[in-house]
Amino acid sequence: MMNRKIYRILIALYITLITFPYIFAWCQVGEGREFAGFLANYMDGQSYIAKMMLGWQGEWKFIPLYSAETGDGAFLFTFYIFLGHVSRILSIRPIYAFHAARVLSAIFLIFTIRLLVRQIFRDQPRSELLAFILVTFGSGLGWAVNGILPLTSDFWVAEAYPFLSSFQNPHFPLGLGIMVRLLINEFSASRRVGEWFVNGLWGFLLAVILPFGVIVLASVYGVIFALDFIRNKKFSFRPIHTGIILGVFVVLYQYVATLLDPVLSGWNAQNITKSPGILDLLISFSPMLPIAIYGIWRCWKKSKPFSHEHSIFIIWLLVSLVLVIIPFPLQRRFLLGFHIPCVILGVIGLRELLTEKKFNIATPVLILIMIPTNLLLLSGAIYAGFTQEPALYISINERLAMDWINRNTPEGSVIFSSPEMGVFIPAYTGRKVVYGHLFETIDAESKKEWIIHTLQSKPLILDKGHPFWKDVDYIFWGAREEAYGGAPPDDANIVFSHNGNHIFNDEPAVNF
Repeated sequence: MMNRKIYRILIALYITLITFPYIFAWCQVGEGREFAGFLANYMDGQSYIAKMMLGWQGEWKFIPLYSAETGDGAFLFTFYIFLGHVSRILSIRPIYAFHAARVLSAIFLIFTIRLLVRQIFRDQPRSELLAFILVTFGSGLGWAVNGILPLTSDFWVAEAYPFLSSFQNPHFPLGLGIMVRLLINEFSASRRVGEWFVNGLWGFLLAVILPFGVIVLASVYGVIFALDFIRNKKFSFRPIHTGIILGVFVVLYQYVATLLDPVLSGWNAQNITKSPGILDLLISFSPMLPIAIYGIWRCWKKSKPFSHEHSIFIIWLLVSLVLVIIPFPLQRRFLLGFHIPCVILGVIGLRELLTEKKFNIATPVLILIMIPTNLLLLSGAIYAGFTQEPALYISINERLAMDWINRNTPEGSVIFSSPEMGVFIPAYTGRKVVYGHLFETIDAESKKEWIIHTLQSKPLILDKGHPFWKDVDYIFWGAREEAYGGAPPDDANIVFSHNGNHIFNDEPAVNF
């Protein structure tokens, strides 16, 4: 009974920690500003809302809103587009639906982790509790070198850590929860017909929500499949293979659809996520990564047999370590959920290396050294909300201008704005921008450089012969644009004007 109370308290604490900073930031209103909804990785965050806006507008295919180029689109990011449809049906702002989905996804993840550690550490309540705390609340040792070395991965590679995933967006914790759910099904597989169907459904959902989750599981189970064949000289199919195979087919569709669409192909070419360096990797997943590797080596040296469950985590850890060093544009994505096998195997390794007394001493020490990174993240988020950083807040006047765009411009319209404002316009209006995101804008660097140069001219020159101008329908001019030192165009008509925020186009002016 006591253990149940402890887990309930921990789960409640987890949900509180990932929600309180956002509530605090939303409460910091005043001086004509409002919270834009994100405290970490705000550019990607706004891009998720932009994808939801596609659903709000009735679309099901993904079309990049951070580029003026137009293509046929494809069934990508369906999870966020679906949330956009839900937002429209329920008549709630997409940002609120986003955070509701984030919290619900985090709850799903933490309960699946609870089931996982209970499955792995049967009859070992201390190990079970330690593993649960470290998987859900723990991180790396980046805090110890903060300010000495560049920011380590445990501060920003959200997909690797359950806590950081839950703090940033809904698709990471939901995808990780599905991965864990598939593993739990694998450990207790009954091979009944229903198991094959359920795993197939989970695999399909994983591919839609977090495609790289399928690739990670396929890589792990590809190795397991090969080892089984080498040992037994036959193939052994299990229910989880249904989910992986179905998921792989969905991921293949997404990949081919991206290649066949010229716009999506150009968009995808910039989607590069390189792995951290070896030192960064070691710091970000210490102390559990070295403990896990040492524990595996000790067991192997002693010829101690590994259970099927332990073998899966060992292969997950080793396969991920190999894949993140292979030259590949998306190699960092192989760190997806990597903190989970590190902790599971680290706790198993500690049990192998320490006596019961020393293990009990090590438990609070590990907890104390593995939570400061997340505490620094939370304190930084609260401070950002307190100071109302411009990248995280918009002015009420900017909001009014974007509301006008949303109500009075056709879908598909292209807006010229500063790079800073271009982050927000697609998320608030569902309209396209010339530039707004380093990865989601095609030819991003060239467009950003051109926009900055253009904003510095007095007045802004409408060079309609320039290739970047040809698709522009409206010009947004406000404080962020003014900051570049230029002046608004004098040969375009104002169609909206309010407290220093103006929108121009070539149509007759509208009086306000």
